[in-house]
Amino acid sequence: MEKYGNAKFADLETYIPSQFFRLILPSQLDTPCGYSEYRVEIELLADFAESLNFSTPWDRRLYGFFHGSAESRAIFDGFNEKEKGKVCLYDWGDKILLLFVGRSQRGEKAFFCTRGELKLLLEQAPRGRE
Repeated sequence: MEKYGNAKFADLETYIPSQFFRLILPSQLDTPCGYSEYRVEIELLADFAESLNFSTPWDRRLYGFFHGSAESRAIFDGFNEKEKGKVCLYDWGDKILLLFVGRSQRGEKAFFCTRGELKLLLEQAPRGRE
């Protein structure tokens, strides 16, 4: 992950608008997302996961979908791929790596956002029910 060390900070809401984000259950991963949605995969550290106002799975991995903003669609369009890519959010302890990944794994674009931004997104998101 050292290659992302020089990534710039960006406003998470610009790329993943909270009003268009939803969490899904791991069992729903094979369910196709909506036409204008992108998949999100989130890996949290224990202290962050425990600070949330809801319980997380034992592995602290969360999944979701979001309707892409103009900014996020522009990033994916720049990968020149027919298939949709995904967004990965990795907890680095003092910041969150926001990583756009092309479907073929060739294209990627990295930013950082704050833990506070991710916490707000997660706690406001609708969550799937078992």
